[in-house]
Amino acid sequence: MKNLALIIAGLLCYLVAGAQSVLQFRYQDGQRVEGVALAEAANGDIIMVGNYYNATLESDIVVARIGSEGQVIWQYRYGNTSTEYARDIISGADGQFVVAGEVHQGNAEVGDILIFKIDENGNLTWARTYGGAGADLASDILPGKNGTILLAGASNSFGSGNYDFYAINLNAAGELNWAKTYGDTGLQRCFAADTTDTGYILAGVNDGIGQSQRAYACRIDDQGQLLWSKTLDGADDDWLFGVDYRPEEASIVFLGYSSSFGAGQLDNFIYKTDANGQLLWQQTYGSEHIDFLLTATPSADGGYLTSGGEDFYTTKINGDGQLDWYYQYRIRPPESPFRDLPAAIKEWTDGSIVVLGKTRIIEDGATQIYLVRVPGDGSRACLGDDEINVVQIEASAIADSVICFQNSGGESTLLTLERSNSQLTGIDLCHPVGINTTETLSPIALYSVADGFSLNAARPEDLPLTFRVADLAGREIYNGVQSESHQTHFLTHVSKSWHLVYGRSATGRIFSFKWLPF
Repeated sequence: MKNLALIIAGLLCYLVAGAQSVLQFRYQDGQRVEGVALAEAANGDIIMVGNYYNATLESDIVVARIGSEGQVIWQYRYGNTSTEYARDIISGADGQFVVAGEVHQGNAEVGDILIFKIDENGNLTWARTYGGAGADLASDILPGKNGTILLAGASNSFGSGNYDFYAINLNAAGELNWAKTYGDTGLQRCFAADTTDTGYILAGVNDGIGQSQRAYACRIDDQGQLLWSKTLDGADDDWLFGVDYRPEEASIVFLGYSSSFGAGQLDNFIYKTDANGQLLWQQTYGSEHIDFLLTATPSADGGYLTSGGEDFYTTKINGDGQLDWYYQYRIRPPESPFRDLPAAIKEWTDGSIVVLGKTRIIEDGATQIYLVRVPGDGSRACLGDDEINVVQIEASAIADSVICFQNSGGESTLLTLERSNSQLTGIDLCHPVGINTTETLSPIALYSVADGFSLNAARPEDLPLTFRVADLAGREIYNGVQSESHQTHFLTHVSKSWHLVYGRSATGRIFSFKWLPF
């Protein structure tokens, strides 16, 4: 028994070091909740931001810190007697986080932009609002020039038309440096922004040209002065949800979705311009069905990660616009009539990919936060099946200038937010705690599920599997035989501490995993 304990300890060290980072979790709070934004903590934890709605659809902002096993480390709601919505979050060099969204004071139908800062433990540092008499909306927040913060969104409090692009520059304490709008007499909504060598790029949609909604972007300097604005001349509707300035090439990549180009009703859409907004190339990705990109981010290798509907349709595109891979991370059961819609995607410093959004499950119809974490190659392990036939089509279009007015406007007001405990509960959908990867081990994977675990054997010749479960003291608590490739083993009344699952295949190959019951 002593030798077995030593073997277990050694295998645990190996598995902790070599386990792949794969998570598929739902988080519920009894009512309607949704995930909207992500940030990475200094130690790699996930800072997850979302919205909580009560029975009358009043909302508070939820922020939770999620550990490597999907566990909630801390969680809070932020709000007061008003209604608050989160839209984005960034991590600062000081290890703290800044959240951007909107606030509707009292019963006001229109809201102001809300921004607040919290430390690594969720404690509030400060909170402010920005806006005017009309509606002011936040979409993106990013580190600005010289230690500032840039907020990008839309406003009809200021500007020339229905809504205009709205850029707000703040100092580190959230105090207003400048605020400006950009647009014409139609409707312009900004959904994404990036820094350039001299200022910023804003990207979104222009709804003021005929009957179509066209991809629209403008470039401004670090004081908010307009340098140029461009509209992509598509025949139908084209929206932008991502933008990336490439200083080494002095070029800009825009990402969104299009019904002007591609193979289906909507397709994922990427195009590249020079630093002055002149089109260099563009391509679309999708099927004959509806494929709409909702979130995009640059990857460390110079490419891009995107995700959208339906069912967390996620792609990896290289720096030249070529499709590397695509997957759908659909929630189970797959026959659920509700869509799973992503809101944020981010590449972690360890190379893994995190996608966050919401799902509606068939059991009770409640909206829940949905979180997926996969390795950098997008491999899904136990996640949903891949059923999209993706095509890649090159298309032609003309980028042209439009009349753009620039207006100043903005007010800054301190806001008192209250922090209260939230009640998020994690529901484990797919949690591989170890995957055998060396040639001497059989390709068998273990996935933790409620009240047990699943074993998946990739090679039919390895069946049947014989295995045992032991606690860290070496005591056997279960043994079993598996004759099918995929089988779930239910163990009740097991302590919530680490265990070892180890066994042998019919071909004589051994396998072993660490397992933490939920």
